[in-house]
Amino acid sequence: MSSIFKRILLAIIAIPLLYLSIVILNFNNHLIFAILVITASFIGNYELYKMFDSTSRPYLIYYLPPLIPLSLYVFLSLNISLVYTVILAFILILITVIRASLSVDENSLSRITSTFFSIIYPNIGIIFILLILFTKQPIYLLLVVFVTVFANDSFAYIVGMLFGKNNKGYFKVSPNKSIAGFIGGLVFTILALYITNIIFDINQNIFLTILFGSLISIISNIGDLFESSLKRSANIKDSGYIMLGRGGILDSIDSLVFSVPVIYLIFILTGV
Repeated sequence: MSSIFKRILLAIIAIPLLYLSIVILNFNNHLIFAILVITASFIGNYELYKMFDSTSRPYLIYYLPPLIPLSLYVFLSLNISLVYTVILAFILILITVIRASLSVDENSLSRITSTFFSIIYPNIGIIFILLILFTKQPIYLLLVVFVTVFANDSFAYIVGMLFGKNNKGYFKVSPNKSIAGFIGGLVFTILALYITNIIFDINQNIFLTILFGSLISIISNIGDLFESSLKRSANIKDSGYIMLGRGGILDSIDSLVFSVPVIYLIFILTGV
């Protein structure tokens, strides 16, 4: 089965599932969607651990960071202060420090670094996705997130494949990416944002739409390149095998977790 066919098949499955969980089954603060997102966080953390250490089973500590976005969603749903989420994050850091002090060996630095890093990535992006669920227009913002990032990834891939043969190699960490692909992704991200705003009857300034669309595209590419650098450092091609044609969960949400905080802040600050 070719990579393109796998990507198409994944889109056929994923797009209706996302639409159903975001637009149709939007009860209880988008509970179904939140479950999908938090599940992705747990799987992503496991994939991240395997990047750092592919030879052993993960310790319990590596399954704990996704409890931060989980607690965030629960506390927001129950109108409980987010201070408790901060306390939970602090406890996880404390557990990491204590565990490190009790077990010192040649792998201690890597183990401590990977544990701290897993608290941040991909969970910061996951946290902002969950924060969107409690905004004034969660459906609009979620669709902006997925439509723009999907447009950037898809059309960067398509345009790059069609017109990028002679302009590759500028991104050393991901040599197959091309300038043509970058431009194609940027243009279609702006177009996707413009169309989404029309559908939701958002009063948009065309200059700001171009600016925000460009920013989303650039940040999405940075997220993709960041995860590529992790994989290259770990000497692996994909973070996992769960997603058809895309590798693992981290391969699929790398652009998303970087762009979501930017999208959230843009539209919160602009009062959408």
